[in-house]
Amino acid sequence: MDRGPTTARQATSTYVLLVDPTSGNVTQLTHGAPDGTAGFPRFTPFVEGGYYWLLFHSARPYGDSVTNPTTKQLWAMAIDATVTPRDVVAGVDPSHPAFWVPGQTVSESSIQGVWTRGACAGLGDACISSSACCEGLTCLPGVGGSTCDGDGCGLAAESCSDLEPCCAPFACRLSLGGEKVCQL
Repeated sequence: MDRGPTTARQATSTYVLLVDPTSGNVTQLTHGAPDGTAGFPRFTPFVEGGYYWLLFHSARPYGDSVTNPTTKQLWAMAIDATVTPRDVVAGVDPSHPAFWVPGQTVSESSIQGVWTRGACAGLGDACISSSACCEGLTCLPGVGGSTCDGDGCGLAAESCSDLEPCCAPFACRLSLGGEKVCQL
C-alpha cells in the first residue's frame, strides 16, 4: 500500500506501508523506501530466496539527476518472508534497501513494472533439479527419469488438515475466510 495526502499520481510524497490484513496495523517500509517518493508498489506473486519482492517507482536521484531531477524510475526491494502479524504490530521493518532496476533510460519515466516468472515443472513433470519444480514439489528419481513429486502433501492454497499436511515450505493455516489452507 502506498499512502500520501492525495492520490499517488498527484501526491508530493508517498510511502510504502506493510498492513496486517486482520488487525489493520501498519508498518512503514523505511529501509527500502525512506524518502517519500515511492509509488505504485507491486508485490511478486511468489517468494524467492526467502523474500517477497516489491517493485515501485520513485523520483529519487539516479544517473544524471542534475538534468533529470524528476524522472521516475523503477526500484525493487526485498522484504523478509518470515514477517508475522506480531512483527507488524511491533513496528518491525522487514524491508531491505532498494536497488535501481537496470535497463531503464534515465531520461524517460518508468512508472509501473510487472513481475513474471518462468514456467515451473508441475506434479509428475520431468525435472533435473528441485529448483525446476513448482513451489512445494521435489525432483525425485524414478523408473523413467526424475519427476516433480509432492509426496501427497498439499500445495499453495490447497485445503489441508493434520491428516493432510502441506508440502514444505508451506504450513496449514487459517485463511481470512476461516478455512485451513496451505500457505507461507
